[in-house]
Amino acid sequence: MRLKDRVVVVTGGARGIGRSYVQALAKEGARLVVADIADAAESVEEVRSAGGEAVAVPTDVTDEDATQAMAKAALDAFGRIDVLVNNAGIAGRFARVPVEEVTVELWDHIMAVNAKGMFLCAKAVLPAMRAQKSGRIVNISSHTFYLGASGMIAYTTSKGTVLAFTRALARELGDDGIAVNALAPDFIPMDDDLESVPEYVEKSIQSRCFKRSQEPEDMLGTLIYLASDDSAFVTGQTLLVNGGSYFQ
Repeated sequence: MRLKDRVVVVTGGARGIGRSYVQALAKEGARLVVADIADAAESVEEVRSAGGEAVAVPTDVTDEDATQAMAKAALDAFGRIDVLVNNAGIAGRFARVPVEEVTVELWDHIMAVNAKGMFLCAKAVLPAMRAQKSGRIVNISSHTFYLGASGMIAYTTSKGTVLAFTRALARELGDDGIAVNALAPDFIPMDDDLESVPEYVEKSIQSRCFKRSQEPEDMLGTLIYLASDDSAFVTGQTLLVNGGSYFQ
């Protein structure tokens, strides 16, 4: 119960890895605000059925009014905001496109969700955190920044931006007692990935010190660490959770 009664906003928490984050944080006693452009009812119901507290807030992270409404909904529901997990993102991971063929529309869309979205969500929750003189922001990045993933120029650039944003924001918010860190996983396959790109899954496994697929559960302990007082003197850092596929 390291997060007992802490109010945690998780963007992109309706499904996939974000949903795993929501359930793990709830088990540690957090009260959850599940912000997603998709329907988050099932994610919220899982928390409630296990005896936890959670609310769903429809949120388009690329829209400033929507992110401000997200923060207001969290305050209306729970009276404070202690942690933001900036998880919402898009990849188009396997639509490998040579840089000459990347459209402006694709570039703008990925940057809007993965970079602008993190900025807007952080901006929305900061007044509450600053008033409390405490808070934690965990930004989800990606291994592609370290690899310089070929054919994914927009996605890779957006995730590199996340790391720069993390460092700059950590420096700016230190006097307010707000920690800002990033979490960078390797490739975590969903069910459809196993069917559509099995060769990429196997290549990822063979690149690691630990020769197995990375699962959402592999991220949870590190996320809880960054969200809790266990990391009270950690800020501006990127923690790699990748089974040893690359080192920092």
